[in-house]
Amino acid sequence: MVCLLRNLPPTVLPPITSFDTLPSSSDLSEGAHIARIKYYKNILVSHSKDGQLADSDFITIWSDLEMAIHGLGNQQDVKDAADAKSKVLDYEAVKRLMNLDEIFYRRIELEAGNIQQNRKRLNDLAHELDGQRTKVLKLETTVDNIETERSSDWMTIKLRRWKTDEESFVETRGSNHVMDCIRSNKCVSVVGSSELARLVWFNTLH
Repeated sequence: MVCLLRNLPPTVLPPITSFDTLPSSSDLSEGAHIARIKYYKNILVSHSKDGQLADSDFITIWSDLEMAIHGLGNQQDVKDAADAKSKVLDYEAVKRLMNLDEIFYRRIELEAGNIQQNRKRLNDLAHELDGQRTKVLKLETTVDNIETERSSDWMTIKLRRWKTDEESFVETRGSNHVMDCIRSNKCVSVVGSSELARLVWFNTLH
């Protein structure tokens, strides 16, 4: 906070004793109020070893902080400070605070347990997905093999049918001429019935 106030406009001028030491009680500038808050924050929060404070020290520190809060003019902070000063922390109040902490930590533990369960479930689903993916790949391979076998069987059946048709084929001068052309040329175009062209093609395979 002090770093921002030092560098961002409008900048707050530091007190005579700087922002790093406790200013004099007679210094009522904004920089002095900020330095007081920073100083006590470091003593009570950042560098406190046991969290304990003597009553006389508490009265002095509270007076300084109250003066700083009033001096900075934030009315909500002034109200909160007055409310905190009159707050009675009896045994029941402390107990309620402790119960709230316990409920909070139990909730955290419950959420952590749910996260672990969800993570395990995700891992199980990932393994199951891998297994299903493997099954799909095997199924695709099987289908490809079946289609290949069917294609081969279809061609075999068709060749057999053509061979059967050839047995009833009657040679003519035209068919003999076509066969002679095929034997002596690399490419021949035959114009005629589909049966003639098919049987000529079949004969060239033998």
